Amino acid sequence: MKITTITIVAAAIATSASADVLDMQYISMGPGADIRLHLGAEIHDTFAGELNHEISNASAGYEHLNGMQRTFCPDRTQNVSASAAREFCLADIEDIPLANDASPMGALKADALRALYASEASTLLAGSLSNAYAAAFQLVMWEIVDDFDGSAASIDVDAGNIIVTAQDDSALDAAILADISALTANMMNSLASGGADFEGALGFTHASFQDQILLVPAPGALALLTTGGLMISRRRRS
Repeated sequence: MKITTITIVAAAIATSASADVLDMQYISMGPGADIRLHLGAEIHDTFAGELNHEISNASAGYEHLNGMQRTFCPDRTQNVSASAAREFCLADIEDIPLANDASPMGALKADALRALYASEASTLLAGSLSNAYAAAFQLVMWEIVDDFDGSAASIDVDAGNIIVTAQDDSALDAAILADISALTANMMNSLASGGADFEGALGFTHASFQDQILLVPAPGALALLTTGGLMISRRRRS
């Protein structure tokens, strides 16, 4: 199934010789569902779900990322790097460009994305996601990036900057809708209990290809799971 997106020219994120970089290439789709995005007058049929990327040549300190990794994309406006490996730059989630105007998404949306990953880390790391769950997770991510205003009510596939239906314009599958509701509630609870400080979600950006978020233990935060549940590490904020 082809992954279709709206292609825009994204603002390049400045890098330096000391930037944390790696090569990333899209390999295949994971679990998820084909959906229809209504963006104003535009309609785009696309895939919502987990993606498989091959990572190589990670810079010092990130060598543990090399190999096949499962990702989700905060960016619905560009294409994946399917034809070849491309050099991506590690970026704070706050600095990942917004889909609608390419400006940085900022703290409110980034904190919500980190809280979403914090609340779902054990499920995501376990793998074997259902199609409904993977589609719902991706759609909640896009809703956060496009529409989140700090309230659970702003995560709504029936209203806002993006409206999502099945590809025949019928309502989304009931299982996807139920998972969207559960994921939103979990994210809001996570926000209230420190999930915005979660360190295990890494953002990677490219000026011309679809940005990705990767859930892996980072150096200094290797134990994402404990017998008592999820460990959240405090982030240093400037």
